[in-house]
Amino acid sequence: MHQDAEEQQLLDKLESARKLVLHLKILFGQMTKSYKKYADPTQVLKSLTDDQGKPVEIGEEKDIGEFNDTFLSRVQEGLNYKQIYKDFVNEKRQKALLAQKQRNMMGGEENKDAARSKQPAEQLGLKTMNSSINVDDNELAEPSPKVDSDALMKDETQIIEKEQIIE
Repeated sequence: MHQDAEEQQLLDKLESARKLVLHLKILFGQMTKSYKKYADPTQVLKSLTDDQGKPVEIGEEKDIGEFNDTFLSRVQEGLNYKQIYKDFVNEKRQKALLAQKQRNMMGGEENKDAARSKQPAEQLGLKTMNSSINVDDNELAEPSPKVDSDALMKDETQIIEKEQIIE
């Protein structure tokens, strides 16, 4: 199964966000059910990543607002990871369909231009001495671009498989 770099980065980011939420659940469960006076937040802190998916350095001096934005963004992504991935896949699918439609339209415009310029052999003046040259009108038209439906179906199947994996 082929994934582009953008999709792989999103999957990595969503997976780390999902792990953050899982570790938060565990931490709050420990604080609620335990009689200890403390709970170790190490796993939560290790699973926190920045917008690029890189682990946030613990002990690095940062603005509290920036840290809060990063933390809450990852929690929100972790809670909504299925919907975020579905939206990404749908957007990618729409872009692919739009690109295919544009390619088809461009091919259609080329075919219209060829049809406009296509003239019967008699109008082209293809006569020599008293005999005419037989030219099939179909030979004068440019071939229309073919749509690779097998490739489109393969892409659609891969997208559906990825959606099933996420669910």
